[in-house]
Amino acid sequence: MGTPGVLGYNRNVRPPGRTTSGWRWRMLKDEEIRDILLRESAEFRDLYEEHQRLERRLQELMEKRYLTPDEEEEERQIKKRKLFIKDRMYALIATYRRKHT
Repeated sequence: MGTPGVLGYNRNVRPPGRTTSGWRWRMLKDEEIRDILLRESAEFRDLYEEHQRLERRLQELMEKRYLTPDEEEEERQIKKRKLFIKDRMYALIATYRRKHT
């Protein structure tokens, strides 16, 4: 690996605004792609917001000492939906990574 340059960039990392000649692209982290998709993709943003809403509801249910049978079913459905959403979000992240790296 190269040493940090004046701007603090590693030679193996392409700084913003520079051409690719002489630089190698670095692999974006999932969190970085997530932040990009939250700004640029309505689908990703909607999925993320729904996942957060479901997580809050799941926490409410988990804080209860006892759950009714309806609440137990709701908890199961929330967990399934969250998993589906998470899988879709990771698919969008993977698609972004393939197109942009």
